[in-house]
Amino acid sequence: MRADLDQWHRIVDAANAITRSWNALFDTPRGVTFAQAAGDAGLVAAADAYLAAAQAQLPALRAEVGAGRFAPLAARRVALTEAEIAYVTLLRQAVAASDGEVWDRAVDALSAVEEADGALKAEVERQCEFWRSRR
Repeated sequence: MRADLDQWHRIVDAANAITRSWNALFDTPRGVTFAQAAGDAGLVAAADAYLAAAQAQLPALRAEVGAGRFAPLAARRVALTEAEIAYVTLLRQAVAASDGEVWDRAVDALSAVEEADGALKAEVERQCEFWRSRR
């Protein structure tokens, strides 16, 4: 049980650092259309901060995928982070270069983020059900 809790905390610590950067990215004052976002240095900086945080935490998450009670949770978080990185990389490129075609590719990449987010939420619920059943 202690090993499970330790793994849980390692996963949550890494995920929280990524989530804080993701939230900061979307708290950045900017427009929601390409015309408003193109060239926005604040958005580029927020994207860079997210990418740095995500890349820094991915090794810790990947280390949890191989074994343990929460390995499936770590795998889902890795998949979400990888989808977010793909999206944010395109978003950053589009904004920095004022490139509408890359912007469209970034918008298309959001579906993978939404799918991975749904899978992560389902895994969290599955884990919660498991622990509730153990009470």
